[in-house]
Amino acid sequence: GIVHIAPTFGADDAFVAKAAGVPSLFMVNKKGETALFTAVRRNQAKPVEFLINLIKAKDDAETAAARKAFVSLKNLAGEDAFTVACRADVHMVLSPLFAAGAEFNTSHLVEAAAANRIAIAQWLIEHGADVNAEGVMAAAFGSPDDEDTVTYKYLIREGGVALERTPKCCKDIRE
Repeated sequence: GIVHIAPTFGADDAFVAKAAGVPSLFMVNKKGETALFTAVRRNQAKPVEFLINLIKAKDDAETAAARKAFVSLKNLAGEDAFTVACRADVHMVLSPLFAAGAEFNTSHLVEAAAANRIAIAQWLIEHGADVNAEGVMAAAFGSPDDEDTVTYKYLIREGGVALERTPKCCKDIRE
C-alpha cells in the first residue's frame, strides 16, 4: 500500500506531496528536516522504526545501505537525526537509528557530558564510546552548576580518569 506521512497537517497534504513529486516521507520542513527528525525530537521509537522500515530495496545489502543513507540525511544546520536526538536528550530513539546505520563519535559523548545528559552518555558508553576520549571528562566537570557531578561520577564509575582538580563533592567516588 501507499503510506502518506502528512507534511503540512492540512487539507493540502496530498497536493503538496504530489506537486513535489516525492513521497511525503522525504518532505522537509523549514529546518530541512524530514518526518524522521520530527519523530526523533518527540522521542518516539516506534514511529522512527516505522519510517526506517519503509525503506526497502531489492536485497538486504541495498536496503541496509538505503536505510543508512536515510538516517544520515542532514538538516540545514548540518545535523543528522542521531545528533538531533543526542542534543534533544531523547535516548529512546538512539537504538533504532544506530541499528539502521547511524554513527556516533566522541563529540556526541563530549556534548552529552557537558550538558549532563546522563541517559545519552550511558547509551553511548554501552555502545562503545570511549569515556577517556579527549575532552569527555573535562566536559562533564566543566560546568559550574552542581548537577554536572552526576555525569562526572558516572563517567568515573565507567573507567574515566578523574581530573586532578576533583571537586569536594566527588573526592570519595573511587573509595
